[in-house]
Amino acid sequence: MSAAAVIVVDDGSTDDGAERARRHAVGATVIEQPNLGVAVARNHGLAATRTRWVTFLDQDDLWHPEHLDRAITWLKEHPDERIVLAEETFFATDEDVEALAEDLAATEFVRVHVPRDAALSTLAKTALPRGEPRVDRFDVDAVLAGPITTTTSFVADADLVRCVGGFPTHARSIDDYLLLVNVARLQAIPRVSQRTVFYRVHSGATSRSTRIGLAYLSSAIALRLGGQLVFDDRALMGAPDGGLLGHLLTDLTRSTRYRDRRFRAVVGGLAVVIWPPSGRRLQRLRASVRTRLPWLVSLRGLGNVRAKG
Repeated sequence: MSAAAVIVVDDGSTDDGAERARRHAVGATVIEQPNLGVAVARNHGLAATRTRWVTFLDQDDLWHPEHLDRAITWLKEHPDERIVLAEETFFATDEDVEALAEDLAATEFVRVHVPRDAALSTLAKTALPRGEPRVDRFDVDAVLAGPITTTTSFVADADLVRCVGGFPTHARSIDDYLLLVNVARLQAIPRVSQRTVFYRVHSGATSRSTRIGLAYLSSAIALRLGGQLVFDDRALMGAPDGGLLGHLLTDLTRSTRYRDRRFRAVVGGLAVVIWPPSGRRLQRLRASVRTRLPWLVSLRGLGNVRAKG
């Protein structure tokens, strides 16, 4: 692979991470900023990028040793493409498992547990399939249905990322998703069926520790009703739903904040716009009953509600 430049953006950390990055043999350029969030940090690094290709690696994720070589080789072999995604393996270290045990969302999709000190070597053993990889393509409709990847998985032309406005900063945890919606407006996004990206799930991750539910549902509505991506008549009848929206609604109704009447009203309003006309009223009603009368959870039909009523 051709020479690469490494840029480390320190987002107001309180440890010695910036100094350790400066001492590292890779020779990274270190940029320090106040704690402004990952989207600002990514844009800060993007502004300093001088190479054609750019990619982003969060501090808690891992790449297969061949990830960048394979991605850039694929892009060079397909000169009309300006971005490519790899598939991810979601994993937790053995130390994370206990902390995640109470998180239903995590336990449903994190099936790989590895020793922390040997995470990369363990994950890399089964990452690369034999034979010619499959290529799937995602247009705007496909991206509107839900996230197609994580920030760590794509390699893109830096000018393309700048052209679509970089990472939106108004809502944490979904800046990469909104970025890819804008990319998909210019071209379908290819994903190669090679699991060379390892996404770590743990209780301190941004996507698990912030209020992603309201941010994501309200942003989904803005994308649908903004008049730019989806025609009004279609938007008012609902739009593509890849499953994540319903999952986030369930998370919101299980939240302790659901006891607050104002919070329930906001969630209900979002739900009605996303799933007209009922807004999954039965699901929300049952959640409200569980919240007010917790002893009813043990009764049949009220414990684990995923109804679409």
